[in-house]
Amino acid sequence: MPVDWTFLQTVRAGKGALLSEAGREQLEDLAARAIDLDDGARAALWGEAIGYGLYSAAVVRAGPDCRHRFADRPARIAVKIYHNAATRFLHFHRHVMPGCAFDAVQRSVDAVEIADRSGNPRGVAILEYVPGDPLDGCEIPPAKLGAQLEGFFLRLLIPLWAAGHRFWDFRPANLIVSRDRSGIALIDTDCLRGSFERIAADRGEWTQRDEAEQLAFRRLPGCLAAFYPRHLKNGAQRTIKAELRHGQLLPALHGLGRTKAGTGCAISAATEFCDWASAQGI
Repeated sequence: MPVDWTFLQTVRAGKGALLSEAGREQLEDLAARAIDLDDGARAALWGEAIGYGLYSAAVVRAGPDCRHRFADRPARIAVKIYHNAATRFLHFHRHVMPGCAFDAVQRSVDAVEIADRSGNPRGVAILEYVPGDPLDGCEIPPAKLGAQLEGFFLRLLIPLWAAGHRFWDFRPANLIVSRDRSGIALIDTDCLRGSFERIAADRGEWTQRDEAEQLAFRRLPGCLAAFYPRHLKNGAQRTIKAELRHGQLLPALHGLGRTKAGTGCAISAATEFCDWASAQGI
């Protein structure tokens, strides 16, 4: 097949959700049409299926040398095919995320609606591919632990929350660590759609964002523990949970986006937490 399905089928096999050959062919066709893949490129191996999700059937990374309408962009692309028309997600990826100014967040390039072979509308988002390894599948050298944690807070979490968003989906699989282990980025930005919509509708309303914040605080210890070596994660999570309960980081994060002074307090608290975390022999 022109798309390599090995990785995705291996992941799906563990969940008893293998794609049929006809299903894979249809997803390949949707991805190829969404990016206007050159007809000559379709016969050769042009992409790799690298993931799927609650709302998406597959994410296909285009190869570095295949010819398509986004080939002149400096970054490679990934094509996300939804289960249905996904109208609100398409609006988000077409009109909201392309202007996103957060450096550590995956950028959206375009979004289109295409009819599948049964005539049903399917949403397709074209995203910049973020190279690296998922946090839950890589080992971070102890010497880089503090820097990685700082990157998570200072380049990702604090800028998002300072802008009023309450990102809560702290799944390590959605945090990509650069291959040289010097940076981290968020992918699968669908989790941000609701936050952007709520801010656009009413900047002063915090009820739903407060609920998301509480969920984020419950998930944060497990996410931070994922930065540690696998054999230390359980102990790290317990220790981090205790530190967060008594430290200043959570109150400082709570203030982000609410007061002008919130960002400085959060940066100071996060830096102090990172210094503490990197010094622990968890």
